[in-house]
Amino acid sequence: MVNYKARIKRKRLDEYAGEAFRDENAAIVKHLNNAGKKALFGIQQADGMYTIVGEDTVYYLSPSGKFGEIPLGDFLKLLKDHAYRLGRTGVFDFLPIDDSEQVWLKDARTMSVMWGIMSLLDDFNNGK
Repeated sequence: MVNYKARIKRKRLDEYAGEAFRDENAAIVKHLNNAGKKALFGIQQADGMYTIVGEDTVYYLSPSGKFGEIPLGDFLKLLKDHAYRLGRTGVFDFLPIDDSEQVWLKDARTMSVMWGIMSLLDDFNNGK
């Protein structure tokens, strides 16, 4: 497994995400892992909405209350397409995943750091 924890620390994800940051000791990450998922880290709002990165999947609770999961590579493609549409000055608080659902990203800085770590995990999973 790639050392994502070092990347979190080096890129200061915990600092940028602030109170929303969740690591392997967080209740939501433990809950997902107890349910057979491979959750690693992510963000969660006080109201429970979350985006948690796993070894090969992104797990989320959307604003509408929908629980879901998206393969890491597919999530990265959606994120890339969304970033291209919005450009550098866009608001990156949510990522639309279909016509009715979206995943919380918090803000551009948090999204950018998470994107880099997810890319590292995806490259590792694909043998790059």
